[in-house]
Amino acid sequence: MAVVVVEVPSEFKRYAGGEDTFDLQGTTVGEVLDRLLSRCPDLRIRVMNDRDELYSYLPIFLNQEKLPDRGYRSTMVSDGDRLEVIAIASGG
Repeated sequence: MAVVVVEVPSEFKRYAGGEDTFDLQGTTVGEVLDRLLSRCPDLRIRVMNDRDELYSYLPIFLNQEKLPDRGYRSTMVSDGDRLEVIAIASGG
């Protein structure tokens, strides 16, 4: 099982126990995200929809490469990978 560095948007820090960076284990992006949300349950409703997918305004990057909006959960991860969830700002 790989150890992956996971970064969540600083706007969600208060729902993640005051942290925005985690070292989590998993073999796929989905497993790593499940571990994050198990550790930080208050984060789930803020980042995941009812289909267990990240909201569309929260793209996810693996080693600075944007993952597709669907099917990313099965993407394999390796030791030392960096997984980032980015909050896209909107407004007018």
